[in-house]
Amino acid sequence: MQRKPITDEDFDLILTEMFNRVGEDYATLKAQGFLKQKDWYMQRRWSEEEQEDFAQWLATFLKQHKYVTGKYRTRDAGDYYASIFLLNYGWTTVKHQA
Repeated sequence: MQRKPITDEDFDLILTEMFNRVGEDYATLKAQGFLKQKDWYMQRRWSEEEQEDFAQWLATFLKQHKYVTGKYRTRDAGDYYASIFLLNYGWTTVKHQA
């Protein structure tokens, strides 16, 4: 498995997508200093289904932009690094009430 560092420009694209999925404008919040707040990623919520959909989008993005190739142990490298990203920066998940 190979991995290269994500550029600042692509990191902004990833966060733009993540913020859009909870109805927020990344550029505006970034300009207001939102990302400098402690635990900023705990201030928004999304469902487990929304998180999984984003994880699939991110895994595809990482592979298409050649940030990851191959496998990590037995997992697809894109899936693995998407899960690591979500562990560190993902919104808080909420379960749907039946």
